[in-house]
Amino acid sequence: MKFRFLLLICALLALAGCYPVKGRAACEKAVDRFHEDYVAARIEQINAAAHPDFQAAHMGETLKVFREQQGGIVRTRLSGWNVEETSAGQNILMFYSTLFEKSGGHEEFTYRLKDGQPVLVAWKFVYDEGVKPDKESEDD
Repeated sequence: MKFRFLLLICALLALAGCYPVKGRAACEKAVDRFHEDYVAARIEQINAAAHPDFQAAHMGETLKVFREQQGGIVRTRLSGWNVEETSAGQNILMFYSTLFEKSGGHEEFTYRLKDGQPVLVAWKFVYDEGVKPDKESEDD
């Protein structure tokens, strides 16, 4: 009896563990769309598709100013991800190292899944003086 119960618990945990991985893949695609829209200066499209918390924080305006100051994306890569449980629901955090035309650093995206689809809740950029545009990065 104990063995069956333990087996059931393990199976449930394994199934529950799959959900964040599927969410991660969906969030990676959402970040790709975000970057495509950012490069094409479609900030209004990013803002319109985002969570009301993103919109209420006037992040669309922040992105417009940021893009004017930092330019387009030279390169970016996923550097990590995490799942966070909050009172508002489960958030999936995506971390990217990104080089813009005028600076570099780390982007943090916070997504919340709604009907299985990621919705952008927050975006943050932290400058890193060690990530700078140079001749080599322009050739990438």
